[in-house]
Amino acid sequence: MVALVVVLSVVWALVGLISVATITTGSSGGLLRTGILALASWRSVIFVVGFPVLVAGEVVLLRRLGRRLGWGRESLLLMVWTLALVTLVLLAFALWGLAALAMFRMSWGLLVPLSFFYMAYGMGRRVGTEPHCAKCGYPWHEQIGSICPECGSDWSAKGGTRIGRPERSLVFVAVGVVLLFFSFAGTATPLMRGPLNKLVPTSYLIDEIVSKGVGWVPPWTEINARTLTPEQTLRLADGLLDLRLRHGHLYRLASTWLEGQVSSGSLPPELVERFYVEMFELELRSRVMPDGLVRVELTGINRTTPMAGTEVRIIFGGLKVDGELVEGTRFEEFASVYRFDPWAVARKPGDSLPGVVANRKADSVTVVTAEAWLCYGANTQLPWGDAWGGAWGMPDSPAIPTGLPWVRHVKLRVEIEAGD
Repeated sequence: MVALVVVLSVVWALVGLISVATITTGSSGGLLRTGILALASWRSVIFVVGFPVLVAGEVVLLRRLGRRLGWGRESLLLMVWTLALVTLVLLAFALWGLAALAMFRMSWGLLVPLSFFYMAYGMGRRVGTEPHCAKCGYPWHEQIGSICPECGSDWSAKGGTRIGRPERSLVFVAVGVVLLFFSFAGTATPLMRGPLNKLVPTSYLIDEIVSKGVGWVPPWTEINARTLTPEQTLRLADGLLDLRLRHGHLYRLASTWLEGQVSSGSLPPELVERFYVEMFELELRSRVMPDGLVRVELTGINRTTPMAGTEVRIIFGGLKVDGELVEGTRFEEFASVYRFDPWAVARKPGDSLPGVVANRKADSVTVVTAEAWLCYGANTQLPWGDAWGGAWGMPDSPAIPTGLPWVRHVKLRVEIEAGD
């Protein structure tokens, strides 16, 4: 039993260590890199070695105490499990301080099965070393025979008798109920609400936001109330951009914070460029039609946040086939960027993406190109309709208003292979 507990303790110590390392060193380099960085610390060595040693010592002491008090196997296992969780949390706090809240949150999940074990054990606890009827608890005596005089059960059948008399413990049941309550409360909102909110480390709040996509109010309320270091600002901004790339959008609170950092000049140029470039990306896609012709369409990957401060307006320079502008494809997009979103088009029967149909040449490729200007800014900086004064008043380039925070000139190209 001691060997089993030591093995499980080492495994659990490593899992908890990676959890804390994610907070203290970041996980942008992947799980392997995070694990290597974590194990290189003297705190990690003390934790990995010390935790199983402490638990093994606790098992030995509890076994001796259990023999004196007459504990059964179930009671001993419950005590070992409970004390191991307490040791895990206390040792983590002693080594990493408040950064160990990550491990504390992880430990809450183990309280769920532990609470059910406490309640089940309290309801079916047996005391003593003498056999009793497994059904009603009547004391077994060899001279009585194989039939229980109380309930008529067959004592000779497998499981007909059990060691110890049944004696429920309301204390164990109550402890299980309390643990179950705290497990749900701790897992759902681990120290994220109320007066303890201010004790949570900033690095932990950042991890909550960027790794799990948290959009609820408490983390952002506390983040906005604190002064972040330049390193923390960069980590949060980079994590939010990764989050937008993965999920296609950001929560309003996250987008507002990120836009504020961009407008205030707090981010390096490469992050500012990434903020705009990844917000909306144009693509040319070709597909072969049933009649053999090829349709080339302009589509886009839209990661803007609805109702956010930054919007995008597209001035489309049209589609050219082998250098010749196709009539009617040069236009201004007055409504929104959603017209270039395939998902938005699919919701409107009869609507289609901007495109052109081209014939395949027999002896050479057909080149289709497109040109566009993506204008980023607030609604007040991106006037609609006639306020632009005619974007195509000039021969080859649009008349873009001055003062916009970002303008991207995009050129796209697709080649259609020669066919029959």
